[in-house]
Amino acid sequence: DRVTIDPNVMGGKPCIRGIRVTVGTITGLLATGETVDNILMLYPYLEKEDIYAALSYATWRAEEQDIPLPDNWSSNKVKLIVLDDTQSQKTDNNEIEQINRHAEQLNQEMSDALEYQLPL
Repeated sequence: DRVTIDPNVMGGKPCIRGIRVTVGTITGLLATGETVDNILMLYPYLEKEDIYAALSYATWRAEEQDIPLPDNWSSNKVKLIVLDDTQSQKTDNNEIEQINRHAEQLNQEMSDALEYQLPL
């Protein structure tokens, strides 16, 4: 709730509550030895919980691993199918089976791509 990402604010960088203070600014200040109290004096509109939220977010991001897809992986292979209530009532079992088969094929392709990138 405290860390927000909005493409119209700071170029989409993670910010605190939509204001123009980035998570990177806060973690950078802490990394250079600034105390939480000093940061709160520099940015009086921040709250202590904002500092902890920035640290929590930065920790979470540091633990994530981005896995690049192989060059031959095409984004047009993945299609999102959204059915509202009216459409789903009109969708017959044959179409649902086709969608499920397609999803299984995509899952296998993605699995193969990940195995290619990350040998076990």
